[in-house]
Amino acid sequence: MVVPLCPHSATALIDETFPYYLGIYNGKVSEPQACEAIEASDCLLSIGYRPIEVTTGDFTASLPVNTIHARGHSVDIGDDNHQAVTLREVLTGVVDRVPQVANRPPRHDVGAAAGSQADGSASLTQAAYWRAIQGYLRPGDVLYVDNGTSFALFGLKLPPNCTFVGSVTWGSIGYSVGALLGALTAAPDRRHLLFVGDASFQVSAQELSTILRHDHKPVIFLIDNGGYTIERDYLGKTEPYNDVANWAYADLPKAFCPSATARSFVVKTTADLQKALSAPNDTLIFVESIMDPMTLRLQSPATATGEPTSTTAPAVHNTATICSFVRQPRLVYHRVKLVISRAPDRGRPWRRRALRRPKARRCARPPTRSSPGTIDSARGSNP
Repeated sequence: MVVPLCPHSATALIDETFPYYLGIYNGKVSEPQACEAIEASDCLLSIGYRPIEVTTGDFTASLPVNTIHARGHSVDIGDDNHQAVTLREVLTGVVDRVPQVANRPPRHDVGAAAGSQADGSASLTQAAYWRAIQGYLRPGDVLYVDNGTSFALFGLKLPPNCTFVGSVTWGSIGYSVGALLGALTAAPDRRHLLFVGDASFQVSAQELSTILRHDHKPVIFLIDNGGYTIERDYLGKTEPYNDVANWAYADLPKAFCPSATARSFVVKTTADLQKALSAPNDTLIFVESIMDPMTLRLQSPATATGEPTSTTAPAVHNTATICSFVRQPRLVYHRVKLVISRAPDRGRPWRRRALRRPKARRCARPPTRSSPGTIDSARGSNP
């Protein structure tokens, strides 16, 4: 079976050199071929899809109404919800039953556009920054992304055998620095690249001390733009609650470990960035890139300049698959009744919860407050 694949905010989950890989789908910030494949699909199988603002392009994702949503232990087909159906069963059934297709032409990938050569003395921009990072990646890298403007990493095309580590769904800022320490300890022979913003880094910066103490050699790319740039776009563009203290980030390796041989760079221009990227990775490298606090970067370097990264060959059936890291828990809805009484031995109120399982195994939607059998309507009427 040959099916076009389009991960949903789960870069590196599928080898991006795979000929039927279409790119990341994330609503309005997706590449054109990913949008077309997903939104016009006549049979879309969605695997572990969790729609939140950072995985839907701020809720601009538009999936077909007949999308099949497969989760950890349930499947939605239209308005019908089927419980106790595992992902393993679903995917095994799809592979076993769908006819093999051998005549679908592969996607013609023309690669990421290089863009115009910027003046080396020009101030560093998000566009120039991520174009340079694209050329720095190599097969087998372990990539860490924290919440914020570093999400632009999703727009890059990763080489084979890369591993992606992030907390995209839950939005845990600062997660990536601790994750870097853990993975460095588990796989010290691989090259580890951390992409983090200044505000996220300040949450867990102390882990840099442990990384240096164990003589790990990651490459840390920190964007210094004065605070919570993503939050500025949502609310409070110029409000002080989106600012953070202005640290001397590139000096931290020496502050945490004076004997460290780490190489630190303060990058303000494209020439500065190229110098930092050419440094040998025989010790820890810390790259502090200073940028405009009001500049966002949510698209790939090529699509943002109007240059397509690839073209999608016609498919025999316009079918695509969305994948995600999220493992959805099995949910069973219960009717809940709270009974307040007086505990005779202690003289204070206590709460007892009574649960009732639904009579039917299938439930199209969770109960609402206006539906029969809910907490509101159960008061005084249900036993």
